[in-house]
Amino acid sequence: MTTPYLSNISPVKFYSSIDSYQDISFSIKDDGSDLKSNTIMIYVDKDLAFDGSTETFNSPYDGVLSSFSPVSDGYEFVIDNTSPFSNVISVSVHASDGSNTLDAYWGYIVESKVHAAYFSDGYGLKKIGSHQLAGESQSVVKTVFSNTTLPHIPENNIISIHGNDIDGYSVLSLALDGYNGLFVAKDESDIEHYRDGYRMDKPQLIDKGILYVINKDNNTVEAFYGANTRTGSREPDFVYSSSSTPSITAGEILSLYAVNNSSSKYSLGTRLYVGTAQGATRIETYDKQTDGYCDGYDSQGISYKYGISGSGLQYEALGGSNSQVVAISSNEDNNIMFVATSDSGLSQINTNTNQLIYFMTQSNLLPSDSVHDILGKLD
Repeated sequence: MTTPYLSNISPVKFYSSIDSYQDISFSIKDDGSDLKSNTIMIYVDKDLAFDGSTETFNSPYDGVLSSFSPVSDGYEFVIDNTSPFSNVISVSVHASDGSNTLDAYWGYIVESKVHAAYFSDGYGLKKIGSHQLAGESQSVVKTVFSNTTLPHIPENNIISIHGNDIDGYSVLSLALDGYNGLFVAKDESDIEHYRDGYRMDKPQLIDKGILYVINKDNNTVEAFYGANTRTGSREPDFVYSSSSTPSITAGEILSLYAVNNSSSKYSLGTRLYVGTAQGATRIETYDKQTDGYCDGYDSQGISYKYGISGSGLQYEALGGSNSQVVAISSNEDNNIMFVATSDSGLSQINTNTNQLIYFMTQSNLLPSDSVHDILGKLD
C-alpha cells in the first residue's frame, strides 16, 4: 500500500511576490485509491482551514471558490481566503489511507517582503504580522516552530533568533538553550539542523548567506559560508578568538551583532560587533562571491577594540561601571553603536570618536522576563 502524496501544488513552494488574494490549490493522491477523506486536515498559517471529518472549510478559508472534489486516486482542493494573505504563508496537509500517513507542508511569500516580528518565550517560536501589531493582538500570534509543529525543532527553549532575506527566501536562524547546534529555516517550511558539535548562541545571518555564531564551549565566533544552501554537520570556515587575525577583545564572549555591507575597510564586507567580559570588538570583514555562495575572507579583516570603564584597556570608557558587554546593536548610517552591560547600563556611542553620547540605567527601561529574544521585520 502506497503513502498518500501531494501534487499540482499552487502557489509553488518557496515562490515569492504572490498576489495577496491568490487561491491555494493542490491534489492529495493515493495510488492505492483507498485514501480516507475523513482523515484529511488542512492547515493554513497554522489555522485549521479544512476539516475532513465534517468536509467543511472554516472561516476565513470558506470563500465562494473553496472546493473539495474527488479525482482519480484522490481529492482536489481549492482554498479561497475571504481576506487577503500577507507575509509568509505556510500550508500543512494531514491524511491517511488506513495504513500510511501523509504529513506534508510547504510555504510561499506574499508580495516580496516579510514584515513580521518573531519572538521566543519558552514555548516555541512565535510570529505576529506587523500589520497586526496595533491594539490587542494575542489572538493572531502564531506558533511557527515548536517540538509539535511541522516542521519541528526538538526543544521549545529558543534563546536567540536572527534572519534575513537571502536570494528571495525568508531565512531564519534559531539557537536553543543547551543544544549542540542550531537550526536554519527557509520560508517557515524547510528547516535544517546546522551544527559543528558545540553549543551555539546569538546566530547572525547576513544577506549573503554567511552565518556568524558564538561557540559557547570554545569561546569563539564561528563563520559558516553558504549557510542558506549548505547544511548538516561541518567545521566552521573561519574562527575568531582572542589570538586570531583579526582578534577579539579577551574575555568570555557574551554577544554578537552583524551588519550587512557596512565594512569601512573592505567594500561591501560585513561589520561584526563582538561583546565580551572585557569590552567590545568591531571587526571589518571581506566578503567575496564564489562557487554559488559567498566566501567571507575573514582572515583579511581588521578589528577595532573598545574598552569599558574599569576593564584596564587603553580605550575610552563606553559607559556603565561593568565591563561585561551583554548586547550590541548599531545605526550604521550615523556610525552609532549601542552597548548594554551586565549592570543594566545602556550606552549610545559614536564609533568614529569612541565618544559616549547617551547612557541609561535599568530604571529608565521596561524590563521583561517572559520574552527570551526577538527579531524585527525582514526588509
